[in-house]
Amino acid sequence: MERNSITAAPAVAAPMSLYDEWHRDNHGTRRDFLRFLTTPGVGRDRFLSARETEMLAVGSIVTPLCKV
Repeated sequence: MERNSITAAPAVAAPMSLYDEWHRDNHGTRRDFLRFLTTPGVGRDRFLSARETEMLAVGSIVTPLCKV
């Protein structure tokens, strides 16, 4: 990984497998869940940080990959 790397938005390997977990505390639809995952925010960061994360580096781009 290069010293001046750019961190990309987090990626989720199988996003719909997390829907049931999210739906326990949220009353939204699957569409709402996908909007939640693609909109930056504290809630999304908190939700994804509870998962195992692997960092993928391609050139100077680093992408956090959240595993299910």
